[in-house]
Amino acid sequence: MTSKRAVGSRARRGGPLAVLGAAAAAVAVAAFPGQALAATSVTHSSSVTPHCPTTNLRVDFGKPAATKVAYQRRVQITLVNVGHSACSMSGYPELDLVGDGGQMRLPVARAPQRYGTVILKPGQHASFALTYLLETPQEIQGELGAWGPNTALITAPGSVSHQILTWKLGPVYWASIEAGRGTYLSAVGR
Repeated sequence: MTSKRAVGSRARRGGPLAVLGAAAAAVAVAAFPGQALAATSVTHSSSVTPHCPTTNLRVDFGKPAATKVAYQRRVQITLVNVGHSACSMSGYPELDLVGDGGQMRLPVARAPQRYGTVILKPGQHASFALTYLLETPQEIQGELGAWGPNTALITAPGSVSHQILTWKLGPVYWASIEAGRGTYLSAVGR
């Protein structure tokens, strides 16, 4: 570990040399502009896999299954990399349910959990779960809270674009996760 004092004394001793080095670089740029720039430019390769844009993913709804909570269903939503290169995603997708001719748009909450980064080569897939409540006979009789979305807008984690899918899973009852039953998403995983 280098102390501030050592760094400062080295900087003072190297001061005239640093000025000479900067002056020499300026002369080199004036005399040989293309070569001087080529000599001073550095190429950094990136080992970080880029985020998966939603436009490079095929989104598929699985078959809904019942949970242990009455009128609650869970469906796996699969994201397949249809792009030409590997990409990554980490965290939660965004999913908005849209209904009433686009007048009502409700973002689905996220269930708190730990998650990691998933890297998808072309053709590979990841998925997340959507847990949702169906309307009960009480809601059908006019109680507030249930509504029928027409579409689902899905955005992959880290992406800005979304895909619009037709919602065919029935009316949804909107309840918070804290109530012990609700509509919420899991993070993306394998």
